[in-house]
Amino acid sequence: MNNYALQVELNKKKISAMRQELDAKSSAFADKRFLESLGPPSSIMGREREAKQLLELLHASKDNFIIPLVSVYGRSGAGKSIVVKFVCENLADSASYSYVNLRKARTIFGCANLILEQLDEKCVKSSEGINHAIDQIEKRIEETLVRDKKQHFILVLDEFDVIFSDTRGKPSDFVYKLLNIAENLRSKGYWFCIVVISNSCLSDFALDDRVKSRMDNCEVLFAPYPTKGIFCILNHRAKKAFVKKIDDKVLNLCADLSGSEHGDCRRALQLLRIAGEIAKGSNISEDHVKEAAKKLDGDKLDLILETATAHQRLLLAALAKLVLNSGKEMHSTRKIYQVYSSLPTDDNRKLSYRRVFDLLAELENTGIIIAKTHSNGRHGYHNHYQLSVHHGLVGWTIDRDWWTSELGIKERSDVWEGIRKEVFNPIKAMENRNKFAEVTRRYQERFKP
Repeated sequence: MNNYALQVELNKKKISAMRQELDAKSSAFADKRFLESLGPPSSIMGREREAKQLLELLHASKDNFIIPLVSVYGRSGAGKSIVVKFVCENLADSASYSYVNLRKARTIFGCANLILEQLDEKCVKSSEGINHAIDQIEKRIEETLVRDKKQHFILVLDEFDVIFSDTRGKPSDFVYKLLNIAENLRSKGYWFCIVVISNSCLSDFALDDRVKSRMDNCEVLFAPYPTKGIFCILNHRAKKAFVKKIDDKVLNLCADLSGSEHGDCRRALQLLRIAGEIAKGSNISEDHVKEAAKKLDGDKLDLILETATAHQRLLLAALAKLVLNSGKEMHSTRKIYQVYSSLPTDDNRKLSYRRVFDLLAELENTGIIIAKTHSNGRHGYHNHYQLSVHHGLVGWTIDRDWWTSELGIKERSDVWEGIRKEVFNPIKAMENRNKFAEVTRRYQERFKP
Protein backbone atom coordinates (compact mmCIF):
# COMPACT_ATOMS: atom_id res chain seq x y z
CA MET A 1 0.00 0.00 0.00
CA ASN A 2 1.18 3.52 -0.74
CA ASN A 3 1.88 5.20 2.61
CA TYR A 4 1.23 8.58 1.04
CA ALA A 5 -2.28 7.75 -0.19
CA LEU A 6 -4.89 10.15 1.18
CA GLN A 7 -6.95 8.22 3.74
CA VAL A 8 -9.35 10.96 4.87
CA GLU A 9 -11.64 13.44 3.22
CA LEU A 10 -10.23 16.95 3.41
CA ASN A 11 -12.57 19.67 4.57
CA LYS A 12 -12.45 22.92 6.55
CA LYS A 13 -12.88 21.10 9.85
CA LYS A 14 -9.98 18.78 9.13
CA ILE A 15 -7.69 21.64 8.07
CA SER A 16 -8.64 23.53 11.23
CA ALA A 17 -7.73 20.49 13.34
CA MET A 18 -4.39 20.22 11.56
CA ARG A 19 -3.67 23.88 12.26
CA GLN A 20 -4.50 23.44 15.95
CA GLU A 21 -2.13 20.48 16.11
CA LEU A 22 0.65 22.55 14.54
CA ASP A 23 -0.05 25.45 16.93
CA ALA A 24 0.26 23.04 19.85
CA LYS A 25 3.66 21.93 18.58
CA SER A 26 4.80 25.53 18.21
CA SER A 27 3.50 26.77 21.56
CA ALA A 28 6.81 25.98 23.25
CA PHE A 29 8.75 28.24 20.91
CA ALA A 30 9.31 31.98 21.25
CA ASP A 31 11.22 32.20 17.96
CA LYS A 32 12.12 28.97 16.15
CA ARG A 33 14.51 30.78 13.81
CA PHE A 34 17.20 30.67 16.50
CA LEU A 35 17.34 26.87 16.07
CA GLU A 36 18.03 27.11 12.37
CA SER A 37 21.56 26.54 11.12
CA LEU A 38 21.08 28.68 8.00
CA GLY A 39 21.87 32.38 8.02
CA PRO A 40 24.34 34.16 10.29
CA PRO A 41 23.00 35.09 13.76
CA SER A 42 23.76 38.38 15.47
CA SER A 43 26.55 36.69 17.42
CA ILE A 44 28.50 33.43 17.21
CA MET A 45 29.55 31.23 20.12
CA GLY A 46 32.81 29.34 20.44
CA ARG A 47 34.73 30.39 17.32
CA GLU A 48 36.58 33.47 18.53
CA ARG A 49 40.02 32.01 17.76
CA GLU A 50 39.08 31.13 14.18
CA ALA A 51 37.37 34.50 13.64
CA LYS A 52 40.51 36.28 14.83
CA GLN A 53 42.65 34.23 12.44
CA LEU A 54 40.36 35.20 9.56
CA LEU A 55 40.44 38.87 10.52
CA GLU A 56 44.24 38.84 10.60
CA LEU A 57 44.22 37.53 7.02
CA LEU A 58 41.33 39.58 5.59
CA HIS A 59 41.46 42.91 7.38
CA ALA A 60 43.37 45.59 5.48
CA SER A 61 46.09 46.79 7.82
CA LYS A 62 48.18 49.95 7.57
CA ASP A 63 50.55 48.33 5.11
CA ASN A 64 47.52 47.78 2.85
CA PHE A 65 48.20 44.09 2.24
CA ILE A 66 45.70 41.23 1.93
CA ILE A 67 46.55 37.54 1.42
CA PRO A 68 45.41 36.46 -2.08
CA LEU A 69 44.07 33.02 -1.03
CA VAL A 70 42.87 31.63 2.31
CA SER A 71 41.92 27.97 2.78
CA VAL A 72 39.24 27.38 5.44
CA TYR A 73 38.66 23.70 6.19
CA GLY A 74 37.12 21.33 8.71
CA ARG A 75 34.33 18.78 9.10
CA SER A 76 30.72 19.48 8.14
CA GLY A 77 28.78 21.34 10.81
CA ALA A 78 31.92 22.90 12.31
CA GLY A 79 30.69 26.45 11.58
CA LYS A 80 33.03 27.30 8.70
CA SER A 81 30.53 29.00 6.38
CA ILE A 82 28.64 30.87 9.05
CA VAL A 83 31.81 32.29 10.66
CA VAL A 84 33.34 33.31 7.31
CA LYS A 85 30.10 35.07 6.30
CA PHE A 86 29.87 36.77 9.70
CA VAL A 87 33.44 38.07 9.53
CA CYS A 88 33.03 39.30 5.94
CA GLU A 89 29.77 41.10 6.72
CA ASN A 90 31.48 42.89 9.58
CA LEU A 91 34.20 44.06 7.18
CA ALA A 92 31.62 45.65 4.88
CA ASP A 93 32.77 49.15 5.81
CA SER A 94 36.18 48.53 4.25
CA ALA A 95 35.68 45.68 1.75
CA SER A 96 33.12 44.42 -0.74
CA TYR A 97 32.43 40.70 -0.62
CA SER A 98 30.49 38.00 -2.44
CA TYR A 99 29.57 34.51 -1.22
CA VAL A 100 29.17 31.64 -3.73
CA ASN A 101 28.24 28.04 -2.93
CA LEU A 102 29.73 25.88 -5.68
CA ARG A 103 27.82 22.72 -4.73
CA LYS A 104 25.27 23.44 -7.48
CA ALA A 105 27.97 23.16 -10.15
CA ARG A 106 29.23 19.94 -11.68
CA THR A 107 32.13 21.33 -13.69
CA ILE A 108 34.79 24.01 -13.34
CA PHE A 109 33.11 25.99 -16.11
CA GLY A 110 29.86 25.75 -14.14
CA CYS A 111 31.68 27.11 -11.08
CA ALA A 112 32.85 30.13 -13.09
CA ASN A 113 29.29 30.82 -14.22
CA LEU A 114 27.98 30.53 -10.65
CA ILE A 115 30.47 33.20 -9.61
CA LEU A 116 29.31 35.43 -12.47
CA GLU A 117 25.66 34.93 -11.46
CA GLN A 118 26.44 35.97 -7.89
CA LEU A 119 28.21 39.06 -9.21
CA ASP A 120 25.03 39.96 -11.17
CA GLU A 121 26.72 39.26 -14.48
CA LYS A 122 25.43 37.22 -17.42
CA CYS A 123 26.64 33.64 -17.73
CA VAL A 124 29.20 32.81 -20.39
CA LYS A 125 28.41 30.28 -23.12
CA SER A 126 30.53 27.15 -23.24
CA SER A 127 31.70 28.06 -26.74
CA GLU A 128 33.29 31.24 -25.31
CA GLY A 129 35.57 29.23 -23.02
CA ILE A 130 36.78 29.40 -19.42
CA ASN A 131 39.27 32.21 -20.12
CA HIS A 132 36.47 34.55 -21.19
CA ALA A 133 34.55 33.64 -18.03
CA ILE A 134 37.59 34.50 -15.87
CA ASP A 135 38.00 37.82 -17.72
CA GLN A 136 34.35 38.63 -17.01
CA ILE A 137 34.78 37.82 -13.33
CA GLU A 138 37.76 40.15 -13.09
CA LYS A 139 35.93 42.90 -14.98
CA ARG A 140 32.83 42.62 -12.76
CA ILE A 141 34.88 42.69 -9.53
CA GLU A 142 36.67 45.83 -10.68
CA GLU A 143 33.34 47.49 -11.58
CA THR A 144 31.96 46.57 -8.15
CA LEU A 145 34.94 48.15 -6.37
CA VAL A 146 34.61 51.33 -8.44
CA ARG A 147 30.89 51.48 -7.67
CA ASP A 148 31.36 50.87 -3.93
CA LYS A 149 34.40 53.20 -3.79
CA LYS A 150 36.49 50.53 -2.07
CA GLN A 151 39.86 48.94 -2.67
CA HIS A 152 39.32 45.48 -1.22
CA PHE A 153 37.19 42.59 -2.49
CA ILE A 154 36.68 39.21 -0.81
CA LEU A 155 35.31 36.30 -2.88
CA VAL A 156 34.10 33.41 -0.69
CA LEU A 157 33.87 30.08 -2.55
CA ASP A 158 32.11 27.46 -0.42
CA GLU A 159 32.25 23.70 -1.21
CA PHE A 160 35.39 24.42 -3.22
CA ASP A 161 36.36 20.74 -3.43
CA VAL A 162 33.67 20.43 -6.14
CA ILE A 163 36.24 21.57 -8.71
CA PHE A 164 38.24 18.36 -8.11
CA SER A 165 35.23 16.23 -9.11
CA ASP A 166 35.41 17.52 -12.69
CA THR A 167 37.29 14.68 -14.37
CA ARG A 168 37.69 16.59 -17.63
CA GLY A 169 38.57 19.93 -16.07
CA LYS A 170 41.88 21.25 -14.79
CA PRO A 171 41.57 22.32 -11.13
CA SER A 172 45.13 23.65 -10.96
CA ASP A 173 44.54 25.91 -13.95
CA PHE A 174 41.31 27.23 -12.42
CA VAL A 175 43.03 28.14 -9.13
CA TYR A 176 45.93 29.65 -11.08
CA LYS A 177 43.54 31.84 -13.12
CA LEU A 178 41.81 33.05 -9.93
CA LEU A 179 45.17 34.00 -8.46
CA ASN A 180 45.95 35.85 -11.68
CA ILE A 181 42.87 38.00 -11.06
CA ALA A 182 44.37 39.00 -7.71
CA GLU A 183 47.66 39.88 -9.42
CA ASN A 184 45.98 41.91 -12.19
CA LEU A 185 43.80 43.86 -9.76
CA ARG A 186 46.79 44.56 -7.53
CA SER A 187 48.52 46.28 -10.44
CA LYS A 188 45.50 48.61 -10.61
CA GLY A 189 45.59 49.45 -6.91
CA TYR A 190 42.93 46.97 -5.78
CA TRP A 191 43.26 44.05 -3.35
CA PHE A 192 41.47 40.81 -4.06
CA CYS A 193 41.26 37.81 -1.71
CA ILE A 194 39.76 34.38 -2.41
CA VAL A 195 38.48 32.42 0.61
CA VAL A 196 37.91 28.77 -0.25
CA ILE A 197 35.86 26.60 2.13
CA SER A 198 36.02 22.80 2.01
CA ASN A 199 36.21 19.73 4.23
CA SER A 200 39.88 19.21 3.40
CA CYS A 201 42.70 21.72 3.27
CA LEU A 202 43.34 23.02 -0.25
CA SER A 203 47.04 22.17 -0.05
CA ASP A 204 46.12 18.49 0.45
CA PHE A 205 44.74 18.29 -3.08
CA ALA A 206 46.98 17.52 -6.05
CA LEU A 207 47.74 21.03 -7.31
CA ASP A 208 50.65 22.08 -9.49
CA ASP A 209 53.74 23.43 -7.76
CA ARG A 210 53.30 26.75 -9.58
CA VAL A 211 49.92 27.11 -7.85
CA LYS A 212 51.05 26.00 -4.40
CA SER A 213 53.96 28.45 -4.48
CA ARG A 214 51.54 31.34 -4.98
CA MET A 215 49.04 30.30 -2.29
CA ASP A 216 51.14 31.45 0.71
CA ASN A 217 49.78 28.47 2.71
CA CYS A 218 47.29 30.57 4.70
CA GLU A 219 45.00 28.04 6.34
CA VAL A 220 42.33 28.23 9.03
CA LEU A 221 41.28 24.92 10.59
CA PHE A 222 37.82 24.56 12.14
CA ALA A 223 38.12 21.60 14.49
CA PRO A 224 34.88 19.74 15.39
CA TYR A 225 32.93 21.37 18.20
CA PRO A 226 33.62 19.74 21.58
CA THR A 227 30.61 18.73 23.66
CA LYS A 228 31.07 21.75 25.95
CA GLY A 229 31.16 24.06 22.96
CA ILE A 230 27.93 22.62 21.57
CA PHE A 231 26.28 22.97 24.98
CA CYS A 232 27.21 26.67 25.14
CA ILE A 233 25.74 27.27 21.68
CA LEU A 234 22.52 25.39 22.54
CA ASN A 235 22.19 27.26 25.84
CA HIS A 236 22.60 30.60 24.08
CA ARG A 237 20.11 29.76 21.31
CA ALA A 238 17.57 28.07 23.60
CA LYS A 239 17.12 31.24 25.68
CA LYS A 240 15.87 33.05 22.57
CA ALA A 241 14.11 30.14 20.86
CA PHE A 242 11.88 28.83 23.68
CA VAL A 243 9.27 30.39 25.94
CA LYS A 244 10.37 28.38 29.00
CA LYS A 245 13.90 27.72 30.23
CA ILE A 246 15.26 24.41 28.97
CA ASP A 247 16.74 22.04 31.53
CA ASP A 248 20.55 21.74 31.33
CA LYS A 249 20.19 17.94 31.26
CA VAL A 250 18.25 18.20 28.00
CA LEU A 251 20.84 20.50 26.45
CA ASN A 252 23.66 18.24 27.66
CA LEU A 253 22.04 15.20 26.06
CA CYS A 254 21.67 17.04 22.72
CA ALA A 255 25.32 18.08 22.95
CA ASP A 256 26.48 14.56 23.89
CA LEU A 257 24.57 12.90 21.04
CA SER A 258 26.09 15.31 18.52
CA GLY A 259 29.55 15.84 20.00
CA SER A 260 30.29 12.15 20.48
CA GLU A 261 29.42 11.36 16.84
CA HIS A 262 30.98 14.11 14.74
CA GLY A 263 30.92 17.42 16.62
CA ASP A 264 28.18 18.64 14.27
CA CYS A 265 26.42 21.64 15.77
CA ARG A 266 23.69 21.52 13.10
CA ARG A 267 22.56 18.13 14.33
CA ALA A 268 22.38 19.38 17.93
CA LEU A 269 20.15 22.29 16.86
CA GLN A 270 17.92 19.92 14.87
CA LEU A 271 17.62 17.57 17.85
CA LEU A 272 16.57 20.40 20.17
CA ARG A 273 14.05 21.77 17.64
CA ILE A 274 12.43 18.36 16.98
CA ALA A 275 12.36 17.59 20.71
CA GLY A 276 10.49 20.88 21.22
CA GLU A 277 7.97 19.92 18.55
CA ILE A 278 7.44 16.47 20.08
CA ALA A 279 6.86 18.00 23.53
CA LYS A 280 3.85 19.97 22.15
CA GLY A 281 4.06 22.77 24.67
CA SER A 282 5.01 20.71 27.72
CA ASN A 283 8.45 20.78 29.35
CA ILE A 284 11.07 19.17 27.11
CA SER A 285 12.55 16.02 28.67
CA GLU A 286 15.47 13.74 27.86
CA ASP A 287 12.96 11.19 26.52
CA HIS A 288 11.83 13.80 23.99
CA VAL A 289 15.44 14.22 22.85
CA LYS A 290 15.91 10.44 22.48
CA GLU A 291 12.70 10.26 20.46
CA ALA A 292 13.92 13.18 18.34
CA ALA A 293 17.21 11.33 17.65
CA LYS A 294 15.28 8.27 16.45
CA LYS A 295 13.05 10.45 14.33
CA LEU A 296 16.00 12.35 12.84
CA ASP A 297 17.75 9.18 11.70
CA GLY A 298 14.96 6.64 11.33
CA ASP A 299 12.29 8.68 9.56
CA LYS A 300 14.78 10.06 7.06
CA LEU A 301 16.14 6.59 6.33
CA ASP A 302 12.68 5.03 5.97
CA LEU A 303 11.58 7.76 3.58
CA ILE A 304 14.70 7.44 1.42
CA LEU A 305 14.53 3.65 1.29
CA GLU A 306 10.83 3.67 0.42
CA THR A 307 11.53 5.79 -2.65
CA ALA A 308 14.88 4.18 -3.57
CA THR A 309 15.20 1.73 -6.44
CA ALA A 310 16.12 -1.91 -5.81
CA HIS A 311 19.68 -1.31 -7.00
CA GLN A 312 20.09 1.79 -4.83
CA ARG A 313 19.05 -0.31 -1.82
CA LEU A 314 21.64 -2.91 -2.83
CA LEU A 315 24.34 -0.22 -3.00
CA LEU A 316 23.45 0.98 0.50
CA ALA A 317 23.50 -2.62 1.70
CA ALA A 318 26.95 -3.07 0.14
CA LEU A 319 28.28 0.06 1.86
CA ALA A 320 26.81 -1.03 5.22
CA LYS A 321 28.44 -4.47 4.83
CA LEU A 322 31.81 -2.86 4.02
CA VAL A 323 31.65 -0.69 7.17
CA LEU A 324 30.65 -3.70 9.30
CA ASN A 325 33.49 -5.92 8.11
CA SER A 326 36.28 -3.33 7.80
CA GLY A 327 35.47 -0.92 10.63
CA LYS A 328 36.22 1.94 8.22
CA GLU A 329 33.61 4.56 7.30
CA MET A 330 34.89 5.69 3.87
CA HIS A 331 34.99 3.36 0.86
CA SER A 332 35.76 3.79 -2.82
CA THR A 333 33.28 3.34 -5.66
CA ARG A 334 35.20 0.26 -6.82
CA LYS A 335 34.95 -1.50 -3.44
CA ILE A 336 31.25 -0.71 -3.19
CA TYR A 337 30.74 -2.06 -6.69
CA GLN A 338 32.58 -5.29 -5.88
CA VAL A 339 30.40 -6.00 -2.83
CA TYR A 340 27.25 -4.90 -4.69
CA SER A 341 28.08 -7.41 -7.46
CA SER A 342 28.30 -10.23 -4.90
CA LEU A 343 24.89 -9.56 -3.29
CA PRO A 344 21.97 -11.75 -4.46
CA THR A 345 19.10 -10.19 -6.44
CA ASP A 346 15.71 -11.46 -7.56
CA ASP A 347 16.56 -11.33 -11.24
CA ASN A 348 20.37 -11.81 -10.97
CA ARG A 349 20.81 -8.67 -13.07
CA LYS A 350 23.57 -6.25 -12.08
CA LEU A 351 24.21 -2.75 -13.37
CA SER A 352 27.38 -1.52 -15.02
CA TYR A 353 30.09 0.28 -13.08
CA ARG A 354 29.19 3.54 -14.81
CA ARG A 355 25.52 3.24 -13.84
CA VAL A 356 26.48 2.46 -10.24
CA PHE A 357 28.58 5.64 -10.22
CA ASP A 358 25.48 7.63 -11.27
CA LEU A 359 23.26 5.94 -8.66
CA LEU A 360 25.74 6.79 -5.90
CA ALA A 361 25.60 10.43 -7.00
CA GLU A 362 21.78 10.30 -6.77
CA LEU A 363 21.98 8.80 -3.28
CA GLU A 364 24.39 11.58 -2.28
CA ASN A 365 21.74 14.12 -3.27
CA THR A 366 19.29 12.52 -0.81
CA GLY A 367 21.78 13.00 2.03
CA ILE A 368 21.95 9.31 2.99
CA ILE A 369 25.58 9.09 1.89
CA ILE A 370 28.40 11.63 1.87
CA ALA A 371 30.97 11.80 -0.94
CA LYS A 372 34.53 13.03 -0.64
CA THR A 373 37.10 13.30 -3.41
CA HIS A 374 40.49 11.69 -2.77
CA SER A 375 43.62 12.12 -4.81
CA ASN A 376 45.40 8.95 -5.92
CA GLY A 377 48.38 10.80 -7.35
CA ARG A 378 48.98 10.06 -10.99
CA HIS A 379 45.93 7.80 -11.02
CA GLY A 380 43.69 10.88 -10.69
CA TYR A 381 40.81 11.71 -8.34
CA HIS A 382 38.30 9.19 -7.05
CA ASN A 383 35.15 9.50 -4.99
CA HIS A 384 34.90 7.78 -1.61
CA TYR A 385 31.55 7.40 0.15
CA GLN A 386 30.35 7.03 3.71
CA LEU A 387 26.89 6.61 5.24
CA SER A 388 25.42 9.63 7.03
CA VAL A 389 23.58 7.33 9.48
CA HIS A 390 24.79 4.28 11.40
CA HIS A 391 25.52 1.30 9.15
CA GLY A 392 23.63 -1.06 11.48
CA LEU A 393 20.46 0.99 11.11
CA VAL A 394 20.82 0.90 7.32
CA GLY A 395 21.35 -2.87 7.17
CA TRP A 396 18.53 -3.58 9.62
CA THR A 397 16.08 -1.37 7.72
CA ILE A 398 16.92 -2.79 4.28
CA ASP A 399 16.56 -6.47 5.24
CA ARG A 400 16.40 -7.61 8.86
CA ASP A 401 17.07 -11.31 8.13
CA TRP A 402 19.99 -10.58 5.82
CA TRP A 403 21.58 -8.16 8.29
CA THR A 404 21.18 -10.62 11.19
CA SER A 405 22.97 -13.21 9.05
CA GLU A 406 25.78 -10.74 8.27
CA LEU A 407 26.19 -9.96 11.98
CA GLY A 408 26.47 -13.68 12.70
CA ILE A 409 29.11 -14.16 10.00
CA LYS A 410 31.05 -11.20 11.37
CA GLU A 411 30.86 -12.54 14.94
CA ARG A 412 32.07 -16.00 13.89
CA SER A 413 34.91 -14.44 11.92
CA ASP A 414 35.98 -12.31 14.90
CA VAL A 415 35.87 -15.28 17.29
CA TRP A 416 37.87 -17.47 14.91
CA GLU A 417 40.45 -14.73 14.37
CA GLY A 418 40.80 -14.36 18.14
CA ILE A 419 41.28 -18.10 18.51
CA ARG A 420 43.85 -18.17 15.72
CA LYS A 421 45.90 -15.36 17.21
CA GLU A 422 45.69 -16.69 20.75
CA VAL A 423 46.38 -20.35 20.16
CA PHE A 424 48.06 -21.00 16.84
CA ASN A 425 51.78 -20.49 17.09
CA PRO A 426 53.74 -21.99 14.15
CA ILE A 427 56.84 -22.44 16.30
CA LYS A 428 55.01 -24.47 18.96
CA ALA A 429 52.40 -26.07 16.71
CA MET A 430 52.73 -29.58 18.18
CA GLU A 431 52.65 -28.37 21.79
CA ASN A 432 49.50 -26.37 21.13
CA ARG A 433 47.73 -29.02 19.07
CA ASN A 434 45.56 -30.33 21.90
CA LYS A 435 44.61 -26.86 23.08
CA PHE A 436 43.83 -25.79 19.52
CA ALA A 437 41.56 -28.84 19.06
CA GLU A 438 39.70 -27.99 22.27
CA VAL A 439 38.96 -24.36 21.38
CA THR A 440 37.97 -25.48 17.87
CA ARG A 441 35.44 -27.86 19.42
CA ARG A 442 34.06 -25.04 21.59
CA TYR A 443 33.82 -22.81 18.51
CA GLN A 444 31.87 -25.45 16.59
CA GLU A 445 29.56 -26.02 19.55
CA ARG A 446 28.80 -22.32 19.81
CA PHE A 447 28.06 -21.82 16.14
CA LYS A 448 26.62 -25.20 15.17
CA PRO A 449 23.63 -24.97 12.76
